[in-house]
Parts: sequence; structure tokens; C-alpha cells
Amino acid sequence: MKTTLTLGLFLLMMSANADWYYPTQTLGTKSTFKHQRDHKITKQDVDYSCGASSLSTILTYFYQTPKTERQILDDMALDNVMASFLDLAKVSQKYGFATRGVMMDYDTLTKLKIPAVVYVNHKRSDHFSVVRAIDKNNVYLADSSWGNRTLTRRQFEKIWLTAQDHTKGKVLLILPNHDTQRRLSDHTFTAITDTQTLLRTSPSLFRTFL
Repeated sequence: MKTTLTLGLFLLMMSANADWYYPTQTLGTKSTFKHQRDHKITKQDVDYSCGASSLSTILTYFYQTPKTERQILDDMALDNVMASFLDLAKVSQKYGFATRGVMMDYDTLTKLKIPAVVYVNHKRSDHFSVVRAIDKNNVYLADSSWGNRTLTRRQFEKIWLTAQDHTKGKVLLILPNHDTQRRLSDHTFTAITDTQTLLRTSPSLFRTFL
């Protein structure tokens, strides 16, 4: 998974613009539970499509480059099987983005300022999800199956730390290749202040489910 932009340089660029990735964006009190649960998420239509729908969520709502789950599945040319990180990386590159698949620990994950596709194993089932934000207490997921959900660090590490020694987890980063992609990036998608507001106003959305 090659990229022309190193992870360290990209994180430095994002940190230098720290004032523009935490704007507040409220959903409004009239939003339905279902709308809030699924806000800015591509929901998966079939059991094996969590990878394609996770990628669609990032491309559509963060990079504002709409790609449907069906389009991604067709472009990966997979027949009724779950995609791998390599499949997701290849199709992302086809769409003009750079990718990087890495193993990292939790502290490194907290430093990311962009959403990331993560591999988790929940109740012995393989699954892809999107980490949209992290604060000192919680990990906020934009999940194609569960919707917007929050987990404590312990709960998240339980399903994410899948390396043999259980100290690292798998992450796929979708990175911009040019300035237009960077300018299009909608950092309200990763706005922790917005997610925390949603947590306070709709606590049932973020009930413990593990």
C-alpha cells in the first residue's frame, strides 16, 4: 500500500491546522433516532459488505467524494465474499487516493486527525468499522451495521487489538493525493465536540452494547 505522502508528514500538516477540524455542527432537536443513529454513515446492505460501506462512509462524508457501497463492491469485483484491507486499498487508489495499511497501538491511533477504517473481531465475527473520533474516555464509531456508537477504551481494545500479543490493531488510512482532496475534506465528520453533544442529547444512541 504505497503512498506519496508519509503518515508522519500528513499528521504534522493536520496538527498545524488544529483549529479547523473541531467545528461544532449540531443535528437539531427534531432529528429522529434513526437519523441520528445513521448520520453520515453508509449502512451496509449485505452481510459481507462492511468493508465497502466503511470505505463509502469515509469517501462520501469526509472527502465529499460520493461512492456508493454498490459501486465499490462492483469495482472490487468480489463475489459474495468480505473484502480485505488490500481490496479496499486497491479500489481507493483507483479512485485517486493514497492508502496505508498499518498495525498500531491505541496511543498512536489517538493521534490521527482523520477517520480510519479499522478491523475488529466482535463475538468471533470479522468486521470493518470506521473510527471517526477519539477523546480521553471514548472511541466514536461510524459503523455500517451498528450506526453511531461509542465504546470505552477497554471495550474498543477488546475487539480491535487483534495482533498476536494483543498490543496492536489493524488500520487502513485513506489519504489525499492532491490539494483538491484536502480542501474537500469535511472535518465536521471528525468533530469531537459535535459527537460529544450528540452523546449528551441522545444518550440512548451510545448505550453500551458489548
